[in-house]
Amino acid sequence: MQTFEAAQAGEGFLRMLDEVRQGQTVLIEVDGRTVARLSPEEPEAHGAETEQERVDRAIAGIIALRKRVTPISVAEILSARDEGRR
Repeated sequence: MQTFEAAQAGEGFLRMLDEVRQGQTVLIEVDGRTVARLSPEEPEAHGAETEQERVDRAIAGIIALRKRVTPISVAEILSARDEGRR
């Protein structure tokens, strides 16, 4: 793990990125205290679903639910809402 002072980080940003590309984590310090961490991006786990796949699965679930549930009118919704208010 490489550590840079903030002044060095500004001047040596490309060098820091080279370290990260090689799999190293880089710490940036101000007055000896770590204020930032640059680390390599984690590769997606094998078989992990993408955001689009997650959205598609959610939409399919909503469509399937709508097919199973009896439609309800606005009047029925308002009646159920107001039922506890009487």
